[in-house]
Amino acid sequence: MELSRYILQTNLINGKVYFNCKNNHSFLITNRLKKPAICEIMKSKIYNNLALFASQKLYDDILDID
Repeated sequence: MELSRYILQTNLINGKVYFNCKNNHSFLITNRLKKPAICEIMKSKIYNNLALFASQKLYDDILDID
C-alpha cells in the first residue's frame, strides 16, 4: 500500500501509528484489528482460487478420491 507523502508511520508493540502532517490527524491501527482483516483477505483468496478451479473444471485434480 502506497501512502501519501503527508503520512508518517511508526511501528509500536501493539500496532502502527499513522500521522497526517497536512491536517494533524493521527490514528492507531492495532495488531488485534489487523488480524481479522488478514483472515478475511486469505478467505477471499482461497474462495477465488477454488472458484477458478471449478470454472475450469480442474476440481477433479483436487478431489482425487480413490
